[in-house]
Amino acid sequence: MPKYLEQGELRYAEIFRLSSDKNWNKKINNFGFKIENTFFTAENRNDIIKSRILNSCNNIDIVCISANIGFYEEIIKELKARQKTVVLISIPNATTVLKKACDKYIKIAVQSNTTKKTEPAPTPTPKTTNGIVYIDGSSISPKRAEDIIAFAKTKGNVKFTCVFTVKGGDKAKKWSKRAAETGIQNICMNKNTKKSDFAKSLIEDMMIRINGNDFLCIATCNRIFASKVKEIHNLGKKVIILSDDNLTPKLFKICDEVYDLKNNQLYPNYEYTYKKCTVNAALFIDGENITHEYANMILSKAWEQGNLDLNFGGVYCREEDNATKPWKLKAELFKLNTNKVKGKAAKNKVDNAIIADVLKCVKENENITTFCIASHDKDYAKTVIKLRKAGKRVCVIGKLNMVSDEMRFLCDEFIPI
Repeated sequence: MPKYLEQGELRYAEIFRLSSDKNWNKKINNFGFKIENTFFTAENRNDIIKSRILNSCNNIDIVCISANIGFYEEIIKELKARQKTVVLISIPNATTVLKKACDKYIKIAVQSNTTKKTEPAPTPTPKTTNGIVYIDGSSISPKRAEDIIAFAKTKGNVKFTCVFTVKGGDKAKKWSKRAAETGIQNICMNKNTKKSDFAKSLIEDMMIRINGNDFLCIATCNRIFASKVKEIHNLGKKVIILSDDNLTPKLFKICDEVYDLKNNQLYPNYEYTYKKCTVNAALFIDGENITHEYANMILSKAWEQGNLDLNFGGVYCREEDNATKPWKLKAELFKLNTNKVKGKAAKNKVDNAIIADVLKCVKENENITTFCIASHDKDYAKTVIKLRKAGKRVCVIGKLNMVSDEMRFLCDEFIPI
């Protein structure tokens, strides 16, 4: 068993290295658990490593450090001042100051170049994942055919792909041509087929073919499929919705993932992923201060902190601010509240709205124990202090090079995106 796993349950792992160092790439993939990858330059190494270690260990009891540079003595002392147990895992000739500074020193052997290499254990053959792909030709553009097939293949072995269309019209003709070019089976319904009958035929075929397969990719913007998609998910099958321009929130609620074909972005359904979490959390996003492009990462990091109660918080922006309009689509997709602050632009207007709702949430909802604030603004510093005095855990989510130092050091945990 690796030395770090002997110390307790592993909650977080991170490796620091130069961006030019590629020797760790293969080794990281063989660790068997998620490990954060942080790159640094020779100029900013000390600052990056120190801030990352100190900010990521707020809720950790034992910190294992594998290093052999005297610079880490300062970090070890700071960790011990915070009542952390520090374990140094290093080579036999580790720096003496590090050995003395830590609580426990574990020596690891250095493999000799002359040591006879042992044959690696045979890698078990991974289970083949099979799936099927259905395309609603009435709502998805034919130009997305290659994108749909390419994405589906990343999920496993695609055993069947088809497109349902209705005879007549320019779109049906284009799909017929694309299907022939890409090897997609084209199932063409009669011209006078009703929309409900069209959907019914697609669903019946889908329900038959899903047996013996592990996942279903359905490319559609039509929410009429929602009831059957939920039924397939309840059978233990993974359901992925691929959408062209209109991401349908109703479909998103009952599938595992949504893939936005237009922007080439995958959105996991975090409620399914983290529904067993016992910690309750709330998320407050400063839409003026942080761009919608980080929505997926913000939601991912926030759900990792606890079971998000989506009745509270959400995205905050000014009603008349055109720059924050893209947040509306993201909010609908992730079922977040869109809190539009009315009136003309004024300093701290959005900040004050967030602060007011955060403090209201603290008073009215004792079950919310973790507060996630996505912003780079230092104006929330006093609110962070109040939350921590009230016994709440505070996580700040933002870009490392943009968030204020005050916010990073006041919160329980800073989460970079």
